Amino acid sequence: MAERPDPLIGPHTTVREAVLAYPGIEAVFERHGLAGCGGPEGPIEPIAFFARGHEVDPAALLRVLNEFAAGRARAVSLPLMDERPRKPFEIYRLAIFTSLVLALAGGLPLAVLVALGGGRDIGLGVRWAPLVQAHGHLQLVGFVGLFIAGIAYHILPRFKNMELRLPGLAVASIGLLAGGVVLRTATQPWADSGVVSALFAASAVIELAGALAFFAVVVSTLSSRPRKNYDRFLLSAVTWFAAASVMNLVVTVEVVSDGVTTVAASRGTPLLEMYFLGFITLFILGVSIRVLPHFLSLRPPRVRFLTPTLLLFNTALLARVGSGWLAAYAPWSNPEWLQTASVYGMGAAVLLFVFALSLHRAAVRADDSAPAGGHERLIRVAYVWLVVAFAIEAWYASKGLVGDFRPDFLEHGAARHALAVGFFTQMIFGVAARALPAFAGRSLYSPRLLGVTWVLINIAVIMRVGHAVIPSGSTTFRFDHIAASGVIAFLAVLLFVYNIIRTVTPSRRSRASNRRKEASRLPEARGRALPTSVPGSSPSP
Repeated sequence: MAERPDPLIGPHTTVREAVLAYPGIEAVFERHGLAGCGGPEGPIEPIAFFARGHEVDPAALLRVLNEFAAGRARAVSLPLMDERPRKPFEIYRLAIFTSLVLALAGGLPLAVLVALGGGRDIGLGVRWAPLVQAHGHLQLVGFVGLFIAGIAYHILPRFKNMELRLPGLAVASIGLLAGGVVLRTATQPWADSGVVSALFAASAVIELAGALAFFAVVVSTLSSRPRKNYDRFLLSAVTWFAAASVMNLVVTVEVVSDGVTTVAASRGTPLLEMYFLGFITLFILGVSIRVLPHFLSLRPPRVRFLTPTLLLFNTALLARVGSGWLAAYAPWSNPEWLQTASVYGMGAAVLLFVFALSLHRAAVRADDSAPAGGHERLIRVAYVWLVVAFAIEAWYASKGLVGDFRPDFLEHGAARHALAVGFFTQMIFGVAARALPAFAGRSLYSPRLLGVTWVLINIAVIMRVGHAVIPSGSTTFRFDHIAASGVIAFLAVLLFVYNIIRTVTPSRRSRASNRRKEASRLPEARGRALPTSVPGSSPSP
């Protein structure tokens, strides 16, 4: 009996090797929902690993790929020329670039400024409090929100094996959200004057339009295919975002009507919780369900716990936010037990989520899995900070329940910054360090630089949260250390941006060098010399 020949394409062959060797094979990947993942040449990941990450049967995909490779009807040459076809406009790049610019040019410098102004007089005066609020809103909606939008616009169509729905509306949402937060940052501290106050109110209208556009694109895209367990998290998240944007408009109009510049704490607290916990946290959890088993080589998730997790989290958050709005607008005394119960409920949901995804367990790697990278450390530590944030919330709520405890300004921000810097920002770093190079079809420029980024961001969050939770030293001392943490966080984001830019836009020399390396590796990876034509086909011109 004759031995079966080795397949032309095996499980360890990378997508890029297959695309370079057999032009036109991209159509096979596209039919299986794997289009547009890694630039024109495809990602440098083993096909079996890549397929499992996109919920495609590796054996079935390899069978079709080998049928294509063995039966091509036309001769081709290996596409190793210097010039590549121009890639189409990619919406996600615009959103991610805008979010990073807003963080580096606005959110993080403002964080340092308001921290310095908290402990001493640096001339901010009555503008200090509105600047604090403008900084927080810019980071939440401008930095994190737009980054989430960029990731969503790239990955959701690939989750569903389809084109992004309403792409024109997606582009508009980026401009509206960015324009709204910039206008708010520029106007809120001076919103006690006529023209500026009108612009401040207009910023909330623009943001609402952007949030509704984002909501429409996500809902339309997710609703076009059968529902998956992560869809419910994502749909809940964008619903919270739309609701938060509506309430932001209501609160902003009240501020303008009252002739002041600062949102009252009774309104600001439930509004921030809608952004922090309802929109951003739930969206990250939803994306985590889909990508982290692949990114971290986790054990199979315990999917039966995911729906109870979402119900518990949303119920507790609704009780917390609803009671907060009632206390702000109705004759309602918000009981301590309800706030404590809501914190315990959300904390329990977070622990259940970590258990369901096996994030607390070591990775289990297959032979064709991608090697471990710095993104894994960032993502796992981000989830540690998520648990820490709810532990701080539970500690404060418990103290308030048994005694007359009210956290001060710095203590009140401890859990929020554990979330914002420890969880949100590190998840952005971790997911982006893994996904953006794959989107561009390249390797990360500097894994070592990513390690430095991880060290810096964790020093920043420890300094920011530690001086809030442990009230040691004078107020000036604590604010100065928080300002220093802002500088360190700024450096972390700057290094991260540099690393990503060098990854997705390498120099012409490095592009040529990479292509030569890829060409030299192809025969070794496939175990035979690659043909430049197929027997029985027409000769190459």
